[in-house]
Amino acid sequence: MSLNTNSNSYITIFLLSMVIVVAFLLSFVATGLQPIISKNEEVDKKKKILKSVVFVEESREKEVFTQDFVIDEYNNKIKELVVNYQGDPIEGKTAFELDVKKEFRKPLDERQMPVFVYNDDGGKKYYIVPLIGMGLWDEISGYIALEDDMSTIKGAAFDHKGETPGLGAEISKTKFSERFIGEEIFGEDGEYQFQVLKGTGNLKAEQSTYYIDGLSGATLTIDGVNNMMNEILTDYTTFFDKVKSSS
Repeated sequence: MSLNTNSNSYITIFLLSMVIVVAFLLSFVATGLQPIISKNEEVDKKKKILKSVVFVEESREKEVFTQDFVIDEYNNKIKELVVNYQGDPIEGKTAFELDVKKEFRKPLDERQMPVFVYNDDGGKKYYIVPLIGMGLWDEISGYIALEDDMSTIKGAAFDHKGETPGLGAEISKTKFSERFIGEEIFGEDGEYQFQVLKGTGNLKAEQSTYYIDGLSGATLTIDGVNNMMNEILTDYTTFFDKVKSSS
């Protein structure tokens, strides 16, 4: 008895078989590639942390931030801490593995807050904290590095998921993040003072270390940067105070 390849049952069985085979192959490939994907994600995150404290011209980033450089620089110069809202260390936790988005949604007194301490070749320490918030369309994030006075910005690096190309998406560019270098976060009274201004060419940005120029046509993205910096850095103030008092 010959097989009727034109029957509905044959077509259905054939399609189901193909779906099962393709699904199996995709699952097999995904499983095989997972270690590589995980490694790339790890290196990318370490690179973002380092970019906040190791300034490199944008045209040289690929040349400098190679996988070997990122791994060696991070492993040899970064010390990880996890602290609570009172600035005390939490033992048994790894800063790198913390889900920052999840932690910053918790009430302050339940929060586990990561800190990355970078030790440069001259023995100076810089304290890096993660940032996360909302831009115009989607999540924005970053890292900001402070000098040991816990107010002067050593550097910053930002990223986004869905900001407008040429406008809000410019926060990920070096020409934006380099404006933060040397600026001050907290005033003499210890209150948060820093602000990214709307647009460019602001006189206040030239005259004060608490203000920098923003981006033209990206008001809501800049609002998101200001909000996440203010909210998150303020939550770290007790930790900052303890670092200052200890040094």
